[in-house]
Amino acid sequence: EKEITEIISGRPFIDLADFVYRARISQPIVENLILLGALDELHPHINRRDLLLHYAELDRWSGPSSDQMSLALLSGSSAGALTSSGLPALTESEKVRNEVALLGLDVSHHLIDFYHDLLRELGVVRAADLLTLRSRTPLLVAGVKVALQSPPIRSGRRVIFITLDDGTGCSDATFFEKTQIHSGRTLYRSQLLLVHGTVRRTGARGVSILGDCAWDLSELHARWRESGDISVLRSEMDTLINISNESNKGNKGGESASA
Repeated sequence: EKEITEIISGRPFIDLADFVYRARISQPIVENLILLGALDELHPHINRRDLLLHYAELDRWSGPSSDQMSLALLSGSSAGALTSSGLPALTESEKVRNEVALLGLDVSHHLIDFYHDLLRELGVVRAADLLTLRSRTPLLVAGVKVALQSPPIRSGRRVIFITLDDGTGCSDATFFEKTQIHSGRTLYRSQLLLVHGTVRRTGARGVSILGDCAWDLSELHARWRESGDISVLRSEMDTLINISNESNKGNKGGESASA
C-alpha cells in the first residue's frame, strides 16, 4: 500500500528514470510493472524488453546513494534519448502469460483467444451454445480450468469435477473413475484443456458434460502447428476417445447412480 501511495502521489512521471528515482519502489515491483505494460506510456517508442534493459542499467547506477541516481537522471536517460536495442517485442501471448502469472487473470486477451483457429477446425462448442444441444449429444469443449474438485463420495470412487472458462461462459464436466485412467493426469496438470464428452441436460437451463477424454490444449495446438495436418490430430483423438469409451462401456450409468 505504501508503494501504491508513492506512485500515485508522485504522478506525473516524465520517464522511467524519473519514476524509479521518485517513486522509490522495489526492483521486483518495477520489473513486474514493466512486464504488465504499466509503464509503456513513459517510452512509447521502445518495447518492454528494452524497458527492462534500461531499468537494469538505471538500477546499476542507483546504488545506495540518491546522488548516484541523480547522475543517472542527468546522463541522457530522457525519453528522447532511448533507442531500441533490437530485442523483439513481447508477443500478445507472452503478454497474457505475464498477466496470468503476475495478476492471476488475463487482461488484454482471454487465454483461449490464441487457440480459436484450432478450435474451429475441431468443431469445439462454445459454452454460450451448450443450451442449444440435446442430452447425450457428443461434443468437444475447451477453456481455461478455473476449478477442479474431487470431493469424497459414499461409493469411495473418485469423481473429478472441472469448470472451464472459454470467454463466452463456463462449462462443467464430470469425470468418473474409469475415464481418469486416460485423462486424470491431464486434468490435474494442465491449465488449458480440451474435453470430449456427452451432454447431460437437467432441466431447461441445466447442462453439464459427462467427460470421457481430456487433452492439454496448448500441447495439441503446438503439434497441429508443427504438422499442419488436422486429420492426423483428429485420428489420434478419435483413437483415445474410442479406447476410453470401450473401457467405460456399460459403466457410466452405474457410476452416476452410485455417486
